[in-house]
Amino acid sequence: MPSVEPTVFTFLLGHDFSMMSLASAIEPLRSYNRLFKERAFTWHLASLNGEPVTAANGIPFPTCPIHDVLADSHYLFICGGERVVAPQFERGYQSARRRAPACLSDLCPPERSCWRNAGY
Repeated sequence: MPSVEPTVFTFLLGHDFSMMSLASAIEPLRSYNRLFKERAFTWHLASLNGEPVTAANGIPFPTCPIHDVLADSHYLFICGGERVVAPQFERGYQSARRRAPACLSDLCPPERSCWRNAGY
């Protein structure tokens, strides 16, 4: 059987992101890999600068810089929170969006949609 490259997801984490949204996105991927004993899916946790990002529940997550992993990603998800559209992050998110793969989605409540609040 030929080896198939895994589908790569990148989760761009914003400060105070919802850990429930992140876990809800990653757990089915992890479960599929485990159930079928293959690496069908891989993922990166990314931030704009590669520094740790703290979830709304206070747990910090190590990340890699978004520009280091975006080219190898098939899907980009924005995991946002209250401060995801703060002025110091807006240009970085816009830059990531321009470089993003064809499929782009927000993992934050519709009323806090990263792109809607940033004027998209």
